[in-house]
Amino acid sequence: MANVLLELSTEKEERPTIKVDGSHYELRAREDFNLSEDAEFASLVKDFTGSSPERDAAKMVGFLDRIIKLAVAGISDEVLAKLSDTKKVMILGAFNKEAASRRALPPVVPAAEPIAAA
Repeated sequence: MANVLLELSTEKEERPTIKVDGSHYELRAREDFNLSEDAEFASLVKDFTGSSPERDAAKMVGFLDRIIKLAVAGISDEVLAKLSDTKKVMILGAFNKEAASRRALPPVVPAAEPIAAA
């Protein structure tokens, strides 16, 4: 029997969802990203988790919003704008939990130091 080195499927896997105001949104996996999305995601995660003292709140929220737009399929700017920063971090937590269970994406961990208020 041959040793299978790689097994791929073109079938769409069922993805876990988050629910916002009654609407379900699928969490994406790293394999769902195209090359430019993957590069952008890696860059955003690096910038978001960096411990630079010159970070400001508006810039960090911008990083968080873009990470969520990449990680959550179909979430609109309007829905994102209605969410508090705390709820956005909760979405990121759900994404991290799913990523850890799939081991396809590195976890995104907010920096330990507080974000300076604008």
